[in-house]
Amino acid sequence: MKKITAFFLAVAIIAMTGCSKLPTEPDTPDVTEPAVTETTAPTTEPEKETPLVQNGTFDVNTFKWGTFFSGGFSSAPASENGELHLGITNTGTVEYGVQLYQDIIPIYEGGVYRCTFDMRSTEPRRFQFRIQKNGGEYTPYVEEWVEIDTEMKTHTVEFTMKEPTDEYSRIVFNLGNTLDGKELPIHHVYIDNVVLTLIDDSNVKKAEEIVAPDINIDQIGFKPDEKKIAVLRGENLADKFSVVNAENGEVVFTGELSQSFENAMAGETNRLADFSSVTKAGKYYIENETAGKSYTFEIGDNIYGDAFDKVVKMFYLQRCGEELTENYAGDFAHTACHTDIATVYETGEKVDVSGGWHDAGDYGKYTVAGSKAAVDLLLAYQKNPEAFSDNAGIPESNNGIPDVLDETRYQLEWLLKMQTSDGGVYHKVTVKEFSQAIMPQDEGEVFLSPVSSTATADFAAVMAVAYKTYLPVDKAFAEKCLAASKKAWGYLEQHDILVYKSISEITTGAYGDSKDIDERYFAAAALLDATGEQKYADAIAKLAEKNIQLSFGWQQMGAYGSAILLTSDNADKIDKNVYANIKKAFIEEADRLRDLANSDGYMISFGENDYIWGSNMCVANNAMFLIYTAEITGNDSYLSAAREHLHYIFGRNPMGISYVTETGSASPQNPHHRPSQVIGKPMPGMLVGGPDDDIEDDFVKLTLRGQPSAKCYADNAESYSTNEITIYWNSPLVFLMSEFM
Repeated sequence: MKKITAFFLAVAIIAMTGCSKLPTEPDTPDVTEPAVTETTAPTTEPEKETPLVQNGTFDVNTFKWGTFFSGGFSSAPASENGELHLGITNTGTVEYGVQLYQDIIPIYEGGVYRCTFDMRSTEPRRFQFRIQKNGGEYTPYVEEWVEIDTEMKTHTVEFTMKEPTDEYSRIVFNLGNTLDGKELPIHHVYIDNVVLTLIDDSNVKKAEEIVAPDINIDQIGFKPDEKKIAVLRGENLADKFSVVNAENGEVVFTGELSQSFENAMAGETNRLADFSSVTKAGKYYIENETAGKSYTFEIGDNIYGDAFDKVVKMFYLQRCGEELTENYAGDFAHTACHTDIATVYETGEKVDVSGGWHDAGDYGKYTVAGSKAAVDLLLAYQKNPEAFSDNAGIPESNNGIPDVLDETRYQLEWLLKMQTSDGGVYHKVTVKEFSQAIMPQDEGEVFLSPVSSTATADFAAVMAVAYKTYLPVDKAFAEKCLAASKKAWGYLEQHDILVYKSISEITTGAYGDSKDIDERYFAAAALLDATGEQKYADAIAKLAEKNIQLSFGWQQMGAYGSAILLTSDNADKIDKNVYANIKKAFIEEADRLRDLANSDGYMISFGENDYIWGSNMCVANNAMFLIYTAEITGNDSYLSAAREHLHYIFGRNPMGISYVTETGSASPQNPHHRPSQVIGKPMPGMLVGGPDDDIEDDFVKLTLRGQPSAKCYADNAESYSTNEITIYWNSPLVFLMSEFM
């Protein structure tokens, strides 16, 4: 059995669930009263210890230290003469009006800690020192007001942690309002030699070490007539495996494992267990003398029904601009959010862009990402309408229209508001900087970022797809969508590429793109499919001469254009040679993906360097590609390969978890998702990002260095690069699942 630490497996995590802001004054927990002492700062180098704080001497820079403001303001942290300097111009009205902090500080229950730091201020004052839970109510593990003056002095805080272990908390210097009635002028604070040390670990209680299964299986299960394979890992595995009825313990099948093979991406030696001959409906588990038991799974005709409902309803739970009531949203109910009129950046113009879906773990709304999410759902419905019901448990249920169309329309209505009078489309609407772990109704003013051609082209495409989808359901709405699509196309005809350029004052997601060829190609294909007008076929011929990358990603949208063209009734409008080249390129890419899947230990279409930020989206996107190719060619081998990607997502992967929250036996418990962080439990039906071997956030930089690519995943709210969620990761999963419902 493979032992892994708690952050790897969701079911046993004890970790922080949030970010830095302190929206309210939290209650003080049961901690040992800290002992604070003060001495004149030493002139010699402090004794070298193994610090829990990184870069506490500031000899070169202030790396790892950040600031947060809530009504106050200071200069950015800077290293001056080996000290960290903050010029505080406004303290605000709360103690955390100006906050200096560092994340990822492990604090273990039962541990005795000592923190020392040197501080001075050009204006005598006090500040609040805290070590706290990094999320939720930001529970302080130690909290003390400390007096500082113009002389650099060393302060020492000792405390015993009596809260449950928090392996990744935050150290905080709250330099905002002193809460003693003292008005402070502009002043300067200097900090040096910050050291946090575990001085007594004799009573430490760390997070429980858990044992992950060495038999990885789709934790939901399999249909009776499909291929059924489990992946076992380990050296010297027993050759035989058994399929056991989970309800009565009866062995229903015994088979031989495959030959062993090395799986470099997972850092494992694997063998496969094929039990395709087991077809009787029921609940089972796999057992091997060496590897132990798998999680329980089911064989049946409608095994994905409950998971599918959760994955689809996730979009309702991400709604912005309206109240989510308890009878529909349960614990994730909240009052209407982001209902104020947005301000167009640098113009002062006000535009109503309420509605739509929150993009991800944050509350921004982005046209390019939101268009991908919407078009995935529309294409899923076009391809498999029978997979969708009218009773998903949203306000529009039981109105005679499939709920997926009601839900997608909610997003489309928002997108329509994002179009300007001349046809261009705003790139995004967000607050100026990412909020911390708060509910959406607590966010502040939102701003519209300028029009981009990628946003405009994606908008033109999704509105054309919407026209075709809604025409049998609501002709007036369909025609509204088509008119908006044509208007956006007209804008594109009059403008060359307009790249979204990051705005220094708006630091939310950029969704930038250096070219818009693939988005224009997608738009032309969707408009040709919707209208049959020759001018769009002519545009396709010109665009197809260029290098259009075939992907279903938000940045590279070329595969959408090709998939729509190759399945369109209006494909005869395209030049035959152009059509042949498009088809050839599409099938060649599908062949590459299928070959990768056939050679991968966990049967997904990944090679080296494919475990990127949002890798689980790529798993679902690639499966979409294979599904379309099966339709285009009539070759079911592509469909079989696509199905294996679904099994990976729901548990047959090196981490041994279902990557969709609240599904299977083990799933993420601490997603980077603000409502989940505030409420303290994961919102159901969210596909998390998955392994990212680029190691791109502080949490994984500390914990995952050296892990094989397929295991660069951490179930922790601070791991935004592996454990965030997005609407456009869920949307291709809806497409994939709808094919096999």
